[in-house]
Amino acid sequence: MIRRLAHALGRHRWFVGAAFAATLVYAWLVTLGTWRLNVAEDFGSFYDYQAASLLAGRLDVPEEAVRGEAFEARGKLYGYFGPTPAVLRLPFVAAGVAFGQLSRTFMLAYFVASLIAAYLILREALRSTRIDGAAEDPPPAFASIVLVAGAGWGSTIFFLGSRGFIFHEAILAGIAFALWSAWCSLRHLRAPAGRWWVGALLCGLASVHARPPTGLFALTLLGLVAIAAWWREGSRRWTAAHLRRAALIGSCCAVAQLSLNGVAWLKFRTFDPAPLKISRPYANPERLAAIEGRSFHAANIPYGAYTYLVRPNLRLERGFPWIYLEARTPGRPFPSAKIDLPDSTLALPWSMPGLFLLATLGGLAAAITRPATLRPLALLALAVLPMSIALFAAVATAQRYTGDFCPWLIAAAAFGLAAIESATTAWRTTGRVLTLAATLAAAAVTGAITLHYQGAWLWGVPEETRTRYQAMRRSVDDFLGVPPAPPRTDPAR
Repeated sequence: MIRRLAHALGRHRWFVGAAFAATLVYAWLVTLGTWRLNVAEDFGSFYDYQAASLLAGRLDVPEEAVRGEAFEARGKLYGYFGPTPAVLRLPFVAAGVAFGQLSRTFMLAYFVASLIAAYLILREALRSTRIDGAAEDPPPAFASIVLVAGAGWGSTIFFLGSRGFIFHEAILAGIAFALWSAWCSLRHLRAPAGRWWVGALLCGLASVHARPPTGLFALTLLGLVAIAAWWREGSRRWTAAHLRRAALIGSCCAVAQLSLNGVAWLKFRTFDPAPLKISRPYANPERLAAIEGRSFHAANIPYGAYTYLVRPNLRLERGFPWIYLEARTPGRPFPSAKIDLPDSTLALPWSMPGLFLLATLGGLAAAITRPATLRPLALLALAVLPMSIALFAAVATAQRYTGDFCPWLIAAAAFGLAAIESATTAWRTTGRVLTLAATLAAAAVTGAITLHYQGAWLWGVPEETRTRYQAMRRSVDDFLGVPPAPPRTDPAR
């Protein structure tokens, strides 16, 4: 057993080494530089209380669990957060282990799970580009390292590690389960006679009940894969069995997505997963009226699309960390938009240039040069559309919400990397240089905005963390001979 494990680790040593380095940095980040995992985070214990309620056969939670984010229904308090992270805590809560102190540990676990799923998707992408019988060989060192660096250091996954509290944990859990669901879906596309769709469905369901947008992507992808597999089989010989399988999978995807509304009914007696009229933050009638009592508006789509896909919302300064997020609202007007909670957000091409370049131009190159990748890439692109429209139409924008795009970006980027690795020598060298430059830029941008967000903006961060960050800034600037910057009010705060 030990020998086989050592052999497996040796074969995948480039991924193991890169993932270990990424995890080490992430552990330092999520623990606020203390390396202490089992620590109570401010507003990080909701899932522990929710797990305790589930063990008691209830869905409501006490005041201290949800505080200002509570939804009040029938004299009880509820959170709008899905139950997946709470379900994973059930063994710990039942055993009385570290109650209210598990958020950092789970964040780290979701991070590692995301990297492993990304690597498995990369292997699946390489299988679709290799025709030389080497499909089971480990991915090349360059592809393994770049994908881990792009996902682990150069994406919003890293940004979410700025604090292990409920908002960040929910998104990271959704990303992890969506990536595993996407891998299972891609396996089902390649081998539709198997049962990979069951794993995709279960992980998609878990993703929906952690973070609905990522779950919507995962379940949409599985449904599309089922249709594509049925159509491919039909090009040979359609049978009733193929049709029943596709219908079964599609129905299960729909039920899994609608289960979000079912849980809402059990809690709020309405199918709206977040009924604002019973939410404490929207107790002000004027605030609720400004968005007509709804979380989504079609009029917001241009605003959201510009925010997430176009806006280069950053500034450069001489002082460390040199790259900063800018203002909360766009510089151009969107008079019909009904936005309630605008936050500083950097569009995908600027915040995750490595993954974005690989997912778009790399994906296009893969589809042109390796026809076998066209189907999975097209399905991934179609699957991200419903989720994107929902995010664009939402009344809130934030940098952490760009994490909802990570499952699609990472999966599509894996195919872009596969295309680069299967190209001729000259094209492979060019692709590697561009990809490496974009990944390093992504790590620099993400690292800078994450450090400043954690050390200067984010609420609930201990004062010693802020002091340590300011000391770091002074030390770096003094070493480089940069004069102290004049005091200023950051537009994003």
